Amino acid sequence: MARYLIIDFELEPPDPTLDSKIWIFAEDLYRTSKASGIASTPLDEVDKVKSHLRLLIHSKKYARRVEKSVRELLVEHFLLPRAHLSQVVES
Repeated sequence: MARYLIIDFELEPPDPTLDSKIWIFAEDLYRTSKASGIASTPLDEVDKVKSHLRLLIHSKKYARRVEKSVRELLVEHFLLPRAHLSQVVES
């Protein structure tokens, strides 16, 4: 079964810099998750990110650690108030 952390961004109220903030966050998330080896997201999904991003968690035991790391990265990028996180398990 695949476990994903889903990040949905609120696009309202409008912010002219939001697209670039989300893209820069997604790039950092890609690098961080690739370096840690506990989660991953395809680079093509990172390049196309607008309001939704899926992060594959490689093991159930890493789920909390991945979510904590993502929250910390969202804080660094000033995106936490605009982000909603949820976990999904697909079989």
